Amino acid sequence: MAAWYSHLHRTLARPCLRTGPSKPYILFSTSSLVCQRLHTAQHKLGMALATATSASAHSVVWQSLGAAPAELTLDFTLPTGQSFRWRQTGQAEFTGVVDNRVVKVQQTPSDVRYQVIARGDSAACSEDAAVLRNYFNLQACLEELSQEWSSRDSRYKSLHSYFPGARVLRQDPVECLFEFICSSNNHISRIFGMVERLCRDYGTPILHASMNQASTAAAPVGGKDTVAAAEEEQKAVPDLAFYSFPTLEQLSAASEAALRAEGFGYRAKFITGTVQALLAKPGGGRQWLYNLRNVPYKEASEALCELPGIGPKVAACICLFALDKHEAIPVDTHVWQLAVRYYTPHLKGMQHLPDSSHTYSW
Repeated sequence: MAAWYSHLHRTLARPCLRTGPSKPYILFSTSSLVCQRLHTAQHKLGMALATATSASAHSVVWQSLGAAPAELTLDFTLPTGQSFRWRQTGQAEFTGVVDNRVVKVQQTPSDVRYQVIARGDSAACSEDAAVLRNYFNLQACLEELSQEWSSRDSRYKSLHSYFPGARVLRQDPVECLFEFICSSNNHISRIFGMVERLCRDYGTPILHASMNQASTAAAPVGGKDTVAAAEEEQKAVPDLAFYSFPTLEQLSAASEAALRAEGFGYRAKFITGTVQALLAKPGGGRQWLYNLRNVPYKEASEALCELPGIGPKVAACICLFALDKHEAIPVDTHVWQLAVRYYTPHLKGMQHLPDSSHTYSW
């Protein structure tokens, strides 16, 4: 964990402060995508979700995750292009699916608290806290690491106060892999829609909701094309239900034609091809992916690149966000431009981006 965070300040854009009604917000770049903080609370979606889950919510209480804002700030972690399963459902509040659980997380001035409002099969109540701490990578002390980086890098020190608690997630490798196949030449709102359609069509329902709530759905992430974003969300979650991410066996029911009809385009053949390739792995594709956590980064990246539709940058994203390869830096054009501007000006003018599967000492 510390190895990746030691590179974090090298991938951040110069903050752009924009004054709003209450406080500034910050636009910054992280490894694979230009990330934009959500600048409007999705009130309608939150109200619909509150209605849909009221029976469950009345029987649960908020639990402390034990993470101060310096360790975890939701606004700088969840809507940043790492995962595409979260929706903002209130002020400083997000609802998503983690390990077969529908989870609501909320930022407070001193902590992050959570509710598990629904569980799928095999999701034990006694494991909720451990599952979430693992998902948010809370085994590393970010505050201590930040103090060390600030002492070594004046640029990081000048920027750190704008994004405290920005943390890398530790996602399920199967889910993360297919999320980032969907991310190819895509934007966050559309990726969100594709991922949710995979879950809706092939996953297992965890929390049902009334179909008449469709009109209250809102786009999960702000963007340039808000109409298109709203349409993506409408297609993705027509009833505001929540689903587990499909298993490889469930995804094997998807045909290329069916996925193309749902708007996946050329990515459809990569999804079906990767499913078949993983199912053919000795011991099963899920275990094969988890085993990549135990091999060196270069070996894991090369193994992923053998799957259909996965190149060095997508492999780097999967390695970073799911396979514990914290030395990975997915290099897109934005990260490259920032690195050249602030750390490696001697590389300015190169015609091609470096291979994202390599580790760079900047």
